[in-house]
Amino acid sequence: MNEINYPIKGACQGEPVAQHLTRLGIDVEPIRVDEYTGKKFTFFSDPDGLPLELYQQSEEKNAE
Repeated sequence: MNEINYPIKGACQGEPVAQHLTRLGIDVEPIRVDEYTGKKFTFFSDPDGLPLELYQQSEEKNAE
């Protein structure tokens, strides 16, 4: 199954986004830390039940 990943900038930005989704009535999994990268992430589902991921974005600048 494919998923869509939304990178979130900053060390704590995932929590406010997850809390906002929860206030909107969207079930969000608990925020976890990737054991390999040390980045925070969580999942929620779109209206069709497909998984969406919020993942802490790297502090590196993206190549343009």
